[in-house]
Amino acid sequence: MTIRKTAIGLTGALGLSIVAASGVPSQAETLNLIAATSHPPGLPWVGAIKDFVIPEIDKRFKAAGVDTQINWNQQLGTGLFPPTEALESVESGIAHLTWVGTLFEPAKMGLLNVAFSAPFVTNNVMDQLTVMNGLYDKIPQMKKVWEANNQVFLGAQATASYEVLTTFPFNSFADLEGKKFLAPGPMAQWLRNTGAVPVDGNLPGAFNMLQTGVVEGSIMPITNAFAFKLHEVAKYVTLVNIGSQTTGGLSMNRDVFNKLSPEAQKIVLEVGREFSDVHGKVIVERSKSALAKMKEAGAVITVLAPAEKQKWLVALPPLGTEWVKRNADKGPAKKILASFMDDMRARGNKPLRDWTK
Repeated sequence: MTIRKTAIGLTGALGLSIVAASGVPSQAETLNLIAATSHPPGLPWVGAIKDFVIPEIDKRFKAAGVDTQINWNQQLGTGLFPPTEALESVESGIAHLTWVGTLFEPAKMGLLNVAFSAPFVTNNVMDQLTVMNGLYDKIPQMKKVWEANNQVFLGAQATASYEVLTTFPFNSFADLEGKKFLAPGPMAQWLRNTGAVPVDGNLPGAFNMLQTGVVEGSIMPITNAFAFKLHEVAKYVTLVNIGSQTTGGLSMNRDVFNKLSPEAQKIVLEVGREFSDVHGKVIVERSKSALAKMKEAGAVITVLAPAEKQKWLVALPPLGTEWVKRNADKGPAKKILASFMDDMRARGNKPLRDWTK
């Protein structure tokens, strides 16, 4: 992928530099860092970068007497790079701290997208975050995926359960036949054998795609859909409970991370892990009100009947074992999937299908 010239220009003006901080001892340094995201702060995980990660790192550096200060240039949702270029933007130093959507990187980060090949496992976003961060802790090859792209993994990011928004009444499995759905990256596989047609795209462009008829529906977490007002152009909201998903993670440019002292690195890693809990709790809270607000705005809220949901579930191919085969040469995919399923059950979740078979 080629990073846009506008982004390269910004790097020259705003990129990484280390200078002596004015008015402090000569050994103190200031890092000029760009915190950038493809999505706006209205989304919980981007808001958490702005409201928690950045100020918390600053606060803890100061409290610990770390001899590094950071001047942050915040480019959150400003268009510095699109969602599909976040990984390369941090790798090359165009940005130094960001959310990377692993779902947009099947070739480079397919080993990290295990949850997408195990739908209908959990609706609990906190369990999703806990299990995924746990996998990163016990399976070193997962963090090495980030390291191979010149980044340090800081914390998992997850969503509320994926549901269905349509411009037409969706009451049965048969209603999917022939309809076009916004389902980027690994989400497209959830429509296999359903008769629906997946269309690639991203969240910022979803409203326009639905409004203009490029697609007739979208598979989307309710909190995301509400934030982008998708219910205004796709008023039929059907709860299917496809499940919470890990769609990406918070990362820092590895060159920047390596310039920090061990104490500063420890703080960054701690804050990064807490990022997961912070944005997860926001999602849980917003999920409680999003549906009610959609309904107030005229959305038609329904629940897909269990029998129709079962038809969808049974129609799907063995997504988990297929994922293992695709990623077996990238790392211990079989172990990752088995651990994911076991850890979810250990937390009281009851998967509707065993994706290891």
